[in-house]
Amino acid sequence: MCELGWDEGGAAWQWRRQLRVWEENMLG
Repeated sequence: MCELGWDEGGAAWQWRRQLRVWEENMLG
């Protein structure tokens, strides 16, 4: 994940949002 030169802000919030959704699905 060293190639975060492509829209760093957008990518960050995108993967972080996915992680949040995954956590909610796992924890219920």
